Amino acid sequence: MDTVVPGGSVVQLDLSPGEIVRTIETNDCWIVLPIHHAPAYRELYDALLNEIRPHLPASQGAIVVRQAVFFLATGGSTTPAHIDLEHGLLLHLRGGKEVRVGAFPDAATAQQKIERMHFGEHRNLAEEPRDAQRFELRPGDGVHMPAFTPHVVHTTGGQVSLSLTIGLKTEATMRESAVHRAKRPSAAGRQAPLAGRQPSI
Repeated sequence: MDTVVPGGSVVQLDLSPGEIVRTIETNDCWIVLPIHHAPAYRELYDALLNEIRPHLPASQGAIVVRQAVFFLATGGSTTPAHIDLEHGLLLHLRGGKEVRVGAFPDAATAQQKIERMHFGEHRNLAEEPRDAQRFELRPGDGVHMPAFTPHVVHTTGGQVSLSLTIGLKTEATMRESAVHRAKRPSAAGRQAPLAGRQPSI
């Protein structure tokens, strides 16, 4: 399985979302299907968020942006190493899934990637997560993916997998994003100070 994509861009099939879903058992693909604006899922979505809110650490503050997606994947397919700018709460619904969660090689590499992603770079990483922990998910299992954390997802067992992921941007993640945008390295290539390590202004 390819866990790193050279150049960061994944191959796009010349198919509509409906065609990808209908042929998912054989097309060796994965697809993200947003549902947070779909009226049919509003009640489910609101109920899940109401359960999540009391368990958020106080340091995260309020939920500022929320979203929900179904993630559908062919058996054996891999979502390459990447990061997300929001907290992810993944509930696995069908098939088998392996999630590997790790770290950047160092703080400077992490800051550079996160800053570039805030200015439009893709979310895929140039190398696999370091010191990764492996989680085997079956229907009914869940995992929390902290914002800005390198991870890889692989569909196991040769069957189509389906997951529901709730994505949350909190006051804390929005503040961190603002810091990364402010500390973007200059066009001359100077290294910006590492976020969180400078005296407060």
